[in-house]
Amino acid sequence: AFNMAMTREYWVPAIFERHDHVRCPIPTNYLSDQALLQDGSAAMPITATNDGAIYHYSNHSYVFQGGCTPTSQTLQLELVVATLLLSCAACVAVLLRRK
Repeated sequence: AFNMAMTREYWVPAIFERHDHVRCPIPTNYLSDQALLQDGSAAMPITATNDGAIYHYSNHSYVFQGGCTPTSQTLQLELVVATLLLSCAACVAVLLRRK
């Protein structure tokens, strides 16, 4: 699927259950601060291929909504900095006890 708003392609496997029903996992977008600005929903046009060479484009789209936002880079950076500070504090505490 290709989302024009985010200009990214997501390749996911799909199961065609009926002519009007396709089931597939929600695409995952890792390390995105944009996830904090969005509600987690996006309209995605459908592109399908059986052999990886011939693609069929549809004028239909699907929407995935909420609950799928990834952990932001900012939060991960804060966790790394907090871990480093706690490690430094532990080292200082060990050095002070030795005296």
